[in-house]
Amino acid sequence: MKNRLKNIKYTQTPFSVCLTLIAFLQGLVIYLNANKWDYIQHTKVAQYLIVHEIEWDSFKNAKHAIVYPMYHILIKLIHLFGKIDYKFSIAVLMIVCNIASIIILRNFVKLYTQNNSYLYDFLSIFTIVFIAARGPLTHWRYYIFITGPNPIHNPTFILVRPLGLLCFYCFCRFFTEYKIDKKNGNKYLVGFGILALFSVFAKPSFAVVYLPAMGLYTFITMVKNKDILIGIRTFIAVLPTLITLIWQQRYMSANSTMLGVEVHFGSFSDLSVLDVIMVTIAFLPSALLLINFEKLRNDVYYLVALLATIIGWLQFYFLDNGNSGDFSWGYALSIEVITFISLIQAQSDYKEYKNGEIRLVLAWLAFFYQCFMGLLYLYKIYKFGEYWI
Repeated sequence: MKNRLKNIKYTQTPFSVCLTLIAFLQGLVIYLNANKWDYIQHTKVAQYLIVHEIEWDSFKNAKHAIVYPMYHILIKLIHLFGKIDYKFSIAVLMIVCNIASIIILRNFVKLYTQNNSYLYDFLSIFTIVFIAARGPLTHWRYYIFITGPNPIHNPTFILVRPLGLLCFYCFCRFFTEYKIDKKNGNKYLVGFGILALFSVFAKPSFAVVYLPAMGLYTFITMVKNKDILIGIRTFIAVLPTLITLIWQQRYMSANSTMLGVEVHFGSFSDLSVLDVIMVTIAFLPSALLLINFEKLRNDVYYLVALLATIIGWLQFYFLDNGNSGDFSWGYALSIEVITFISLIQAQSDYKEYKNGEIRLVLAWLAFFYQCFMGLLYLYKIYKFGEYWI
């Protein structure tokens, strides 16, 4: 039986088919929910840009969203040049973004293995789905308090995901090259700076979690290697993004109540210590099962992803900003990345882990469960036309 499995020739066809189906399913879900209030608010911004299709009075209540205009500009351009309505424009953009995210994740696999595998294809595709998991081990009581359904339906989150993944890659690749030769990697540093800036124009959520993690890693490297220049170079690369974030915060604070941030344990839902522990376990089972401190020493991708998850966790559970839950989005993205990297890494080198085979099987079972519940959630949105279900 094993020999038969080994003799199965790998083809890209299943990956392409599943990629198309998942992207189409999420696009359909977006299209069916594009009349919800949050979509309408963003659409009003797009309607007011470039060519005014609405009056100022209709736009002014949504003007705070103009601080991250990339989404609005893109759906406006699709609307104008494609001559299609905004609901369809949104769906088209979301399909493109989801396909881009999956392809980027699939290429991440090549960092750890040169082997093509249906298992890696599955992981790449379903990493953008499993975060929606709900069920006996991720009950609504916990699910709503960690991310809500926004990684599935929120358009600006879906837009920032591929930009954030590429930004993460460029940063980590720069430091990987730096370890080989301090003069290498400049193109990745430039790419990191540009993509970081683009990401905050799409949605600041990636930056508020990953930039602190990247800054901490840069500081550790600077101290460890006694090289202040690496810190200066990285800071210069990210400076435009930091200035933009400050402007966004000031503008939002002046035009909206959504950033009334205060320190408050338990997030905006007053979770108890036990609740926080249960939510963390429910959404990070694979990463927790596969934690490997030895690999943290040498793998910049793994370390930065773990630091971002810790920072996202602290932000989400200790910072309160009312009902908008903005500190959950970056944390949700960090969960996706740390789970993805943990599974790839362990699948490639499980023999280096203590009880590696058992831990890997349990981690995959947890991931499969989350994927199934995520697909079930997508079906429920399609069936009932609501994402708060």
